[in-house]
Amino acid sequence: MKYTELKGHLEEARRSGFKPCYVVYGDDAWLRQSAVAMFRALVAPEYSSFNFSVLSVADGGEAIVSALETLPMFDEVRVSVVRDVTEKLPEADKAAIAGYLTRPNPESVLVLVCEDGAEKGLGFKSAEKVDCSRLGEREIGVIVGDMLSREPRRTMTPDALRELVSRTLSDMARIACETEKLKSYSDGEITRADVCEMVAAEPDVQIFALSEAVSLRQADRALAVLDALANDGVRP
Repeated sequence: MKYTELKGHLEEARRSGFKPCYVVYGDDAWLRQSAVAMFRALVAPEYSSFNFSVLSVADGGEAIVSALETLPMFDEVRVSVVRDVTEKLPEADKAAIAGYLTRPNPESVLVLVCEDGAEKGLGFKSAEKVDCSRLGEREIGVIVGDMLSREPRRTMTPDALRELVSRTLSDMARIACETEKLKSYSDGEITRADVCEMVAAEPDVQIFALSEAVSLRQADRALAVLDALANDGVRP
């Protein structure tokens, strides 16, 4: 499933039952962290120290399985997150997890957070994959809209959102940070001019703009892009 489907899935799963294992992967770290936060929200905050645990692959498969087989305390579900799953997950640990998933604890949820690409080699058939790859403009617009709806409330024009997505190369970590900055900068509606003023473009975007300006012989524009690159600390 896509990251954008996860919230609805978990709400439904509270009634119908959770999958025993979820594999969170993708190239957007902010989305992966946000997905983990959704899983953490499944447990009651006052009992999270008992029912939410973060483990490492270095702890070993037996420790991961032991945590999963522990019953939740004063709650209906226990969540165990393994954050650093790579392509080099030891076969013994993989076998231990696979063995557990043949007869999982129905009151436990395992969340494997993978480095991009590591999800392909796990082979856990009962696992539900959560794709946290970079989102499209429309999907980003929904998330940004939710950020703008929080106090202090702001709105954003469509061309401002498009400019924000372009300048950040759809990176949600930057978009989240820049959105908060734009909310502080603007008193009402955030415009494209606000984004151009406040949000520095990623070097790849600036270099493309520089190449285009040079090819069109737009000297003033090319020098302006070079000046922006220098101010951002990009070396020649």
